[in-house]
Amino acid sequence: FVDWDGKLECLSPDFIYEDDVLFNENKSKIISFRNKNIELYAIPDSVISIGDRAFSNCHSLSNIVIPDSVTSIGDRAFTQCCSLSNIVIPDGVTSIGEGAFSGCSSLSSIVIPNSVTSIEKGAFYSCRSLSSIVIPDSVTSIEQATFANCPSLSHIVIPNSVTSIEKGAFSRCSSLSHIVLPDSVTCIGDSAFNDCRSLSNIVIPNNVTSIEKGTFSGCSSLSSIFIPDSVTSIGDSAFSNCRSLSSISIPDSVTSIGDCAFSGCDSLSSIFIPDSVTSIGDSAFNDCSSLKFISISKGVICINGNPFAGWNGKLECLSPNFIYEDNILYNKDKSKIISFRIQNIESYVIPDSVTSIGDSAFSGCSSLSNIVIPACVISIGDSAFSCCSSLANIIIPDSVTSIGNSAFYRCSSLSSIFIPDSVTSIGDSAFSGCSSLFNIVIPNSLTSIGNSTFSGCSS
Repeated sequence: FVDWDGKLECLSPDFIYEDDVLFNENKSKIISFRNKNIELYAIPDSVISIGDRAFSNCHSLSNIVIPDSVTSIGDRAFTQCCSLSNIVIPDGVTSIGEGAFSGCSSLSSIVIPNSVTSIEKGAFYSCRSLSSIVIPDSVTSIEQATFANCPSLSHIVIPNSVTSIEKGAFSRCSSLSHIVLPDSVTCIGDSAFNDCRSLSNIVIPNNVTSIEKGTFSGCSSLSSIFIPDSVTSIGDSAFSNCRSLSSISIPDSVTSIGDCAFSGCDSLSSIFIPDSVTSIGDSAFNDCSSLKFISISKGVICINGNPFAGWNGKLECLSPNFIYEDNILYNKDKSKIISFRIQNIESYVIPDSVTSIGDSAFSGCSSLSNIVIPACVISIGDSAFSCCSSLANIIIPDSVTSIGNSAFYRCSSLSSIFIPDSVTSIGDSAFSGCSSLFNIVIPNSLTSIGNSTFSGCSS
């Protein structure tokens, strides 16, 4: 009967309905609390279980007394009880269900007893007034989104019993300025501290092996972080938009740096990539405007896309697996352009050795107005020429079979383009935002046109 306010009658002998509250037959479980206008309620001592959604959307309920007899609080039991300001959970409770107090926007404090061993995902999601909380020693895991979107949460104590902090656990806790992670923690999930804009420093425990996708993304006040030798990988967008991060030490244990790992870290002035690193992801250092120098260490064997798109500092390559000459990074045999780094050039002829133009290879080359693609090129990668705002025309040779996603995205000066019969696929948003493009011929050979391919082609 969630979200239904009609008159309820119960004729079944297996349930008890009294005073607008539906119980099971022995009143050990509250199934549905239906007095939507009540502000104070004391749960009867007979109750041992608060059922799923039992008090859901009781917007007037500001205070509730839970007796010592209760052992479990069900999924979304008090979800959207927006007037509930404080609550004491008795010592007998062992589990707090999924989303149990989610959306309790007035809840400012809560005491979780040592009897609780399980706090399920999203239990306190969007408790916007919750300012502090102490997690008992009995809890071993902080589940997915447990405290996500709690913008008033400024203080939390994590006990030594906790071994994992799951995906988005503290995401968008914008007042959280300091947190101590105990050495017991071995796993920190995706986006665990995403957009914790007040978090200024953090020490990652020695047993953590991976910094996952977006873990500290958007932590704009984060100025220092310690990464232990146990960490082997830095995931996609792990530190993206950490705009106060000025330096970071990557330990010799790290073997991979993911896509956009440090993108938008515009205060980052120095970084050293150790020889242990074997792969660097696409746009890893995009918009790191204070970073003056990067050296591709000799251990790197794999570069995904263009890690240096949107970065104009000095690049050095020590890896024998790539060639860097005339400010252009190629693979070992020069069959693929990885990163074109001549920012002020207007015209360029791609060498005949090149068969593939890599993802984001020429992205953001705003001065480039003319480019010659040789007849040996067979593929144009994702975002290969994106945001080349001066590129006015281009001839795609008969050898090309595929044009990647966003390949010419926002090439606002591109007025015409001829696609040869050899091309069989054009990716999503390939010509999106080409506002000057007024003429294009699609060949009969084409079997696939992606989503939004010509979106924003206003001419």
